[in-house]
Amino acid sequence: SLAMKAWFGSNRRLILPAAPWVFGASGVAYAIMPAVVSARLGGWATLYATVLTVLTLGSGAIVQSLVPWINRHTHGRGLIVGLALMSIGMMLAVVASLVGNPWLAFVVALVLGIAYGILVVAGLIIVQSIAGPRELAGLTGIYYALCYSGFLSPTIFALLLPIFPYALSLTVTAGLCLLSLTLVSLEMRRTRAERPEPDPDTPAHARAT
Repeated sequence: SLAMKAWFGSNRRLILPAAPWVFGASGVAYAIMPAVVSARLGGWATLYATVLTVLTLGSGAIVQSLVPWINRHTHGRGLIVGLALMSIGMMLAVVASLVGNPWLAFVVALVLGIAYGILVVAGLIIVQSIAGPRELAGLTGIYYALCYSGFLSPTIFALLLPIFPYALSLTVTAGLCLLSLTLVSLEMRRTRAERPEPDPDTPAHARAT
């Protein structure tokens, strides 16, 4: 179908670099951050990890309703905003891992939580913009499958830990975030130059009716 062709065309270069970071962000926030500051937590480690999880997912849930507003005021660049916040959060995570400061880890969880919330909705808006009624469920499923791959990030960090300390792994991760941000920004600029941009809040099938 035309929607499938669109998905596996230029939109792939928007979604593929961004989708894994959706839950990759939350994984780093509530799985890796407690580990990097564990030496200063003592007997509070479990409670700290629980609060960090609530902060990450709560901030992400709250910001999701604001994504259409963000898209309107950035001319459809919500995905870029989310990746920019993701990159900032990952760089802060590097600093937190080096200094082992639990309060800085709270800031990291907040920033990554907001980035997660923006990315998941901004990506869905892009999926809706290319999908007709028949393709919407399938393309949404593909998108979420890509997002869920980010849950592997804590496992990858753990496997690399004997070779790469958290600070080094997080540094590489921050670099990959910046690379994803660059790729998505360039692709969005290219597609906007080639064709007029539709309303970022309106699905394709709604515009056609």
